[in-house]
Order: sequence, then structure tokens, then C-alpha cells
Amino acid sequence: MKQLKAGVWVWLFWLLVGALSSAGAPRIVFDYSYDSNGFFTPARRVLMERAAAEFTSRMTSTTWAQVDPTTAGGHYELAVINPSTITVSWATNTVIPTNQITVHVGAIDFTKSPVVMMTNSTGDGAAQLLGVRNVSGAITNLLTNPALFRPVDASISFDLQGILGFGGSISAQWYFPTNADLNIDDQPAAPNNCYYSDFYAAAVHELGHVLGIHNPAMFQSLVSSDPNFCAAWMSRVQSDGQGGYVFTGAHAKQCYYNHIGANIPVDPDTLCHWADGVRSTPNNNWTSVTDEDHQPFRVPFSELEFGALQDLGYVITPVPRASITSLTVSNSLLNWRVGGLIPYLQCYLALNTNLAAANGWTNVQVIVPTGTVATVSGPIPPNANRLFFGLRR
Repeated sequence: MKQLKAGVWVWLFWLLVGALSSAGAPRIVFDYSYDSNGFFTPARRVLMERAAAEFTSRMTSTTWAQVDPTTAGGHYELAVINPSTITVSWATNTVIPTNQITVHVGAIDFTKSPVVMMTNSTGDGAAQLLGVRNVSGAITNLLTNPALFRPVDASISFDLQGILGFGGSISAQWYFPTNADLNIDDQPAAPNNCYYSDFYAAAVHELGHVLGIHNPAMFQSLVSSDPNFCAAWMSRVQSDGQGGYVFTGAHAKQCYYNHIGANIPVDPDTLCHWADGVRSTPNNNWTSVTDEDHQPFRVPFSELEFGALQDLGYVITPVPRASITSLTVSNSLLNWRVGGLIPYLQCYLALNTNLAAANGWTNVQVIVPTGTVATVSGPIPPNANRLFFGLRR
């Protein structure tokens, strides 16, 4: 759960229409057939696709093997969770295609969820549910491998209260636009300390769990998973000898800001969230998979977390860089800051296969969180449709 707060970094979210991604790259396919409450409007579906692209754009060299016991040998059962009712059924020997997972999405009033830990949401809860059981035979090498996590079909539920308006016990609402409007957050006149939570950031957070930063024991009362499912993550979570727990993955440790090479503290209650205060390189960046309060707006998946996915067996490509010829803003206060940062801006490129390809873009404008307009001019790099810039405030 994330509040819409001003932070150390302002993330400018650029939407550019670009070419399609590589055909062989992993795909996260969203299934909206369970959305019986009508939560996912077309615009909200676009946000989900963009959140998925934040991951898959960095996984173009990763291969997810086909899950098919009839060819690999063995047996397993896959949890199929309705995200709008939180009911579970088990499917036997489901075939999951090469380089693909399906994520069922929907919304439910969390206060009516059968999962106790979900019922205390005040409007902005989100939860991922996934699991496998009765795994046997050769397929265990794929589904319970401590060296390599193969993601499986899963579900993500969002709190339906987050679109119903403030009132009673509902003190939080989802925020769907791509630009922050801090004027609507934490107003003194707002009842019950109302605030808005960034829907996109919540989607990224939950997808991080689906892709392997996950402790099956979290929802064991609902989804009784094989104890070795997610062994790639759990085998790297160890006691620190002082009552806490740490993640020991070598790649993630190299991105632990101000503590390069050290074990990374995790939340002792869940074992699948980073502990409060954990930050990522390159610039003291917040992490996404955390329950720490007062996160800044639109926290992307951090380099530390991409390092963790490497530790789980993913092949993560470096952050691509783009050549920007100029950057101007209409606010004089920001102008000198932006001008000095042009040589150092790092571009996070992501592909979205659901946007039409287009060429010849030479300029794009976006409203930044301050309410001013920033403009990038010059040739847009090929194969790009989204860029994030981190500008120190």
C-alpha cells in the first residue's frame, strides 16, 4: 500500500509510442474475465500493461520454460484464484506456455475477503495470490528449483473500496493518473486523514511478488502451496542471528545503497518485503516491494530488486541509455536544475506491445508533479515508448 507523497525524487513518466518488443521475450498476459465488479476500465488496463512492461523490457534475454508435465514428466496442481471473490480451485497439470504467465485480475471489497490479513484495508489494499501443490516427478526441477524461479499463473486483487469514495472506514482511494497531483492529498479538511494511493505503483509491487519475491506461507490458510515453491527466494532469506532476517542474494547485495555487498534486511513478519529504510543504487532510490510508509509518488522497480530477480535466475539486461539533445521546462526554478542534469539523465526504456508502433517522433510533453510542463526535443531513440527520468529535487 502506498501513499501519494512528495519524495526525494520526482519521476517524470514519459509515454512514447514505439516498436513492438522481441517476439521471444517473456510475456505477462492479464485475464480480465474475473472482473465481475467492473473495476478495470480501459484506462486502468493500460496501466496494468505498462506495469508489466516495466519488468519484461528488462527480461528480453530471459527464458521461461514451458510447464507441461505430459512432456517433462511428473504431476502438479495449480491454484486458480478468482480475484473478485478470493475463491480457490485447483487445476491439474495446467500447461503454461514458454515465456508466458497469465495473471487474473479483479477487485473485491477487502473487508469481505476470507483472508484475515486483507480485511483491515482502508481502501487501497492489493494482494497477489499464487501457488502450486502436489508436485512430483521431473516437473519438480522446474517448479521447486532453488536456483531458478519459474513464475506461474497467478491472481492480483485490488480493494474495490478504493473507487467508492471517502466515508466511514474508507480513508484511502486509488489514484490512477500518470502524473502526481499533490494538491489532492492530505488536505487538512479531508475527513479521517484521507489520502490517495498510486494504483500503478501498487501494480508493480504485486507483480514483483508474482515474479518470485514471495513467501508462500503468507496465504497458507487459503492457498496451501508446496513447501518448496518459491525456494529460489526463501532459500536466500536467512536469520541474521539477532532476531531479524536478511536476503543474501549476491546480485541484489551489489545494489544495496550505502551497504554494497552486505546482506539486505527483510520485513520479519512477511519475509518477502524489504525492511524499512532499505534503499537501492544508484541514488538512494526507494524500493517497490516494501510496506514502508510515506513512499514518494510512482516508485518504479529498483535496481536492487532487479538484482534480486537475477538471484532468482532471471537474465536482467542493463538499463539502456538514450541520447537527448535538449530538455526545457516552463518553470524557472526547475530550469537550471534540468539544464545541469542533461548529461547525467538515465533513461529507463520499456516496451509496450499493446501500443501501436510509430516513427518520426521528435518531441514529447508531459505534466510533471509540480504542475509545470517539461519538453524533450530531438530524435526519440528507436524501440522506445516509455522513459523515466529521475531528477533530484
